[in-house]
Amino acid sequence: MFVTPAPKTIVVKFPLSENSKSIFSMAVENEILNFKIDEHLESLENQKIECFKRRGNVIVTEKGYFVAIYEKDIDTLKFKTIEII
Repeated sequence: MFVTPAPKTIVVKFPLSENSKSIFSMAVENEILNFKIDEHLESLENQKIECFKRRGNVIVTEKGYFVAIYEKDIDTLKFKTIEII
């Protein structure tokens, strides 16, 4: 039996100078993306970086916005500055 692998997920970082409404418009309640951002949040907390706000797959810290997305969606993002984590 052939099982289709789950799509690859990544975390992208945006500076705090980006419009928060635009960033939070990417927030979704998705188990796979939430798990990915949970992993990244744990890594940030281990570095003593505090999360100020979270909505689904989006978190905000003093280092910027972090968003878990599917890798295939990276080309659809229309922002000036995107860093892939």
